[in-house]
Amino acid sequence: MKKNIFIVTFIPRTVGDPIILTPIFKILKVLYPEHRIIVTATNTYESVFRLNPYVDEVYFIPELHQIGDKSLSKLKKLKLFLVFYLKLIHKINKSNVDLLFVFPPFTLFSQILPIFCNCKKTIGFELTDKESVEYPFSHFSFFDVKVPHIETYSKDEKKHIIHLKENNFNLIRAARPDVIIDSDKFNSIFFITEDNLKKVRKILRDNYCILSTEKIISFHLFSKKEIKNWPLEYYGRLIILLHHKDPSYRFFLLGSAGEHQEAQKVIEYLLKISKKYEPLVFNVCGLFSLEESAALLKNSKLFIGNDSGLAHLSSSVGTTTMVIFGATSPLKALPFGKGKTVAIYSGKKAPLLNLRKNTPNNLKIMHKLSVKEAFKKMIPYLP
Repeated sequence: MKKNIFIVTFIPRTVGDPIILTPIFKILKVLYPEHRIIVTATNTYESVFRLNPYVDEVYFIPELHQIGDKSLSKLKKLKLFLVFYLKLIHKINKSNVDLLFVFPPFTLFSQILPIFCNCKKTIGFELTDKESVEYPFSHFSFFDVKVPHIETYSKDEKKHIIHLKENNFNLIRAARPDVIIDSDKFNSIFFITEDNLKKVRKILRDNYCILSTEKIISFHLFSKKEIKNWPLEYYGRLIILLHHKDPSYRFFLLGSAGEHQEAQKVIEYLLKISKKYEPLVFNVCGLFSLEESAALLKNSKLFIGNDSGLAHLSSSVGTTTMVIFGATSPLKALPFGKGKTVAIYSGKKAPLLNLRKNTPNNLKIMHKLSVKEAFKKMIPYLP
């Protein structure tokens, strides 16, 4: 029976974190060419792993997607967690696992998983005292190899320590301390099928009368946290400046179905100014799957958006990506795909913030970057 490497992550519904994980699959295949790689996923991001040629099997956890539903009670979430947790343990124990890696997010269940698994070696994080307060009951660590989790941001020192990706690389380094792994030599990547590229080009031609993709600019106006969002009106005014620079630009507003109504406000804002924007700006929130969104981004000459999963997706398919920062820092979260990635922020010095709460003062942070300043910084990269 072939030996396996099992990668566990309890990420529920986000896209950015799974994309940040993608470089490790290639590294593991190089280090362990005879092993199969199995990784957990939910339906939100399973295509990130399924289409990756270095991943042999995706273990689908539908309950984890449900747990991300904020409307569910804690008791309901706990029941769902226990259901998939028991199934996961069974899967691991019947899979002849040589190496078990457990990645964030941190929970008590992820930290005690090695107790129940029959694996040759388990590798996971050991939290700092500060993080143990933030993630209750997660300070327990029963891994064979315990890797100190380095804080990506220190409130005491008021500076970022490392990029988010570095902790992921540190787990792999712990498994093979005999090998030097330079994280700067690896990019995040999303593999797109030719069928999806053809499908999206056909949609662009048939539904939007776009025969050439030379002047498509895609946007994502939102993120999982409100404090990371640049004001919608600012995006509307930015589109006006971009249109004045080149009237041949076509603008696509990407996002989930739940973001469609809010994205429509930008189009309404533009139409109040002039009806000429009606055939130029398209709200496609909820109309494309993740795979199709990746194909649209691949067909785009430029992506503009907040610090969100779609920014990471854009960079991972090789598109020039401009990410607006303020409440978080590019030193921690700048996408690192093959596409040229540019951090856009107010002033000359990159922000060092890592804000999480939607307080009135925090929500004002993203207003500091004016439309005029953002546009000026984008000009050198425009198609």
